[in-house]
Amino acid sequence: MTAPRHSLTTAIRLVLVDDHRMFRSGVKAELDESMLIVGEAGDVDEAIVVVAATRPDVVLLDVHLPGGNGHGGSDVITGSGSVTTGSGEPVRFLALSVSDAAEDVIAVIRAGARGYVTKTIGGQDLTEAIRRVADGDAVFSPRLRWRLHLLRGALGVATMTLFTLGLRSMGLAEAYTLTFVAPLIVTILSVPVLKETVLPRHWIAIGVGLCGVVIALRPDWAGLIALHHGSLDKSVREWVEAGLKSPGSEWCLRTGRCCWGWP
Repeated sequence: MTAPRHSLTTAIRLVLVDDHRMFRSGVKAELDESMLIVGEAGDVDEAIVVVAATRPDVVLLDVHLPGGNGHGGSDVITGSGSVTTGSGEPVRFLALSVSDAAEDVIAVIRAGARGYVTKTIGGQDLTEAIRRVADGDAVFSPRLRWRLHLLRGALGVATMTLFTLGLRSMGLAEAYTLTFVAPLIVTILSVPVLKETVLPRHWIAIGVGLCGVVIALRPDWAGLIALHHGSLDKSVREWVEAGLKSPGSEWCLRTGRCCWGWP
């Protein structure tokens, strides 16, 4: 969870998007006084205009809405992607729907929503969910979280199974290193698939992790050079291996210095 940027007394500027006026009125009655309703909309096209005009902190929107390209809340999110708040932060979206179908959840999350809750949620919990989304957290209804935990557990079991099978054909270091590849790949794929935002420092960490995997799988100087050249021909590989066997290389490896400029 990120550090809260909004205190419990800070007003959250909110836009409500739902094609049922009665439901919007009910939501407003349930939210506490820290939620400042700055706009409402009943369809996709109106919602895009209202979001651009009011620049709210959070947009609470239904998944199924008339208008747009027929994708409901997803169209609102993609149509408002360039809008920022008054402080320059991106406008964040929280989906609120009667549906907990997988295709509905995936559609709005891929479009850029920071959370998904069902309409069975209470007023206090909804207020807390909106505040968390405003602070940059991801929020999901308890009816959805158990599926995410189940998926996480299944991935954990699969990773350990592959690790055990890998020990049959490779060393412990190599098999253990490969277990770190899965979370790196998941993070990389989260950008195009889930439309997640990965900060520059996280990309740096991913790059360092991938380099570490390469070096760990080939823990010699040939592995380091391969990071720059992709592959080594036979003569260069033999030269590197001969250099590692020389007396001078022992001093290089022991002190971390060498005459070729390695750190």
